[in-house]
Amino acid sequence: QAKDAAVRVLEEALKEVVTQDPLYWALVNYLVQSFRSKEAWEYAKKLKGSHTYEADAVHAHLGFVLEAQGDLASALREYKAAAELRPQYTGHRTNVARTYERLGNTSSAVRELEEALKIVSGAEAMAIQQRIQELQQRQVSQTNR
Repeated sequence: QAKDAAVRVLEEALKEVVTQDPLYWALVNYLVQSFRSKEAWEYAKKLKGSHTYEADAVHAHLGFVLEAQGDLASALREYKAAAELRPQYTGHRTNVARTYERLGNTSSAVRELEEALKIVSGAEAMAIQQRIQELQQRQVSQTNR
């Protein structure tokens, strides 16, 4: 597949600048939004040691792409990597929980949401608690069948 104009422009710019992180990030974002996860990952690996951009965000973006493509097992790996790198960010934990749920592993989804509940408060905590209750009710109704 021929590279599109946006990728070519960003690659050319990478040759010209000293601080490449913002351009790598732009390229990763563009490729993720274009559902080109394999290409995005190649550029994302160059950001991993960056002090400017967080590697957890790269994993989360790739998780979204993989989830949208239906590759839930790979999406789960990316979301877990993001959560490991930044465990106090509830968004990563809820991504892991949602993916577990979509994979049919409700107990792991509940466990992940319970971990998220430990680090939030207010409206976000109430929403997570409500989701936990919904999943637990689903588990009970599936057990009673």
